[in-house]
Amino acid sequence: MSRDWTTSYEKILREGGGCRVNGCRNAADDPAHIAPRSLGGGDGESATVPLCREHHRRFDRDRDFDLGPNLTWEEQAECVRVLGLDAAHKRLFPTSHPDQGLLYPKGGRRR
Repeated sequence: MSRDWTTSYEKILREGGGCRVNGCRNAADDPAHIAPRSLGGGDGESATVPLCREHHRRFDRDRDFDLGPNLTWEEQAECVRVLGLDAAHKRLFPTSHPDQGLLYPKGGRRR
């Protein structure tokens, strides 16, 4: 099944082409899925966020990076809708979750 990235790339352009992380001055290289596609996340407006390559890598792999404060309420709500409240908290705010991000073990993808 092919993806339609049009909406996601329009979002990057509409937001000025930069990474969403506060204080980052890098260009947004590609849209990051707030909820992983493998767990039911989509490609739509509230399902992706513009990130630079470094922050995208950190969000997907590292569990010491809280993306949640950089998201809109709609984006956070979409993650909760797809993953449920507890798993969304682990994904978006791993350093403050009691399980410290067990959805994705440190350094790797879901096992």
